[in-house]
Amino acid sequence: MKIRAHSGATSMDIKDHIRPIIRRKPDCVLIHCGTNDLTKKDPINTTETIKEIISDVKKESPYTAVALSSLTIRKDRQGMSNKIDVLNKSLRKLAKEEEILIVDNSNIYTTRLSARQLHLNRKGVSTLARNFINFLDNI
Repeated sequence: MKIRAHSGATSMDIKDHIRPIIRRKPDCVLIHCGTNDLTKKDPINTTETIKEIISDVKKESPYTAVALSSLTIRKDRQGMSNKIDVLNKSLRKLAKEEEILIVDNSNIYTTRLSARQLHLNRKGVSTLARNFINFLDNI
């Protein structure tokens, strides 16, 4: 298993970063992106970009399982929670339409945020990692 993190990346950035990964035909790609988009983009536009990423994976590597990860909580900007809720709802709908699975991260609460309320603290990162591991163990 390889994990690639692209701190600060938008979904469009991930669309570019994922190309060399999918050329290797991995067994599974778990896509966790979208939060950084919400400071500048509408959740629906972000969903469309994520849909393009899914399409790219399916075209390049049809036997690769694709899954989405719901966004985690963030409280650093007013209105961000609502945008995250809208995008998560849209991602669940997209997962259903694309017949792919989604990792539910709703077990990550504000107590799992760092002091600035933007990034996850150590316990939050641990919970997110556990969510991913549990998901991957069950596919």
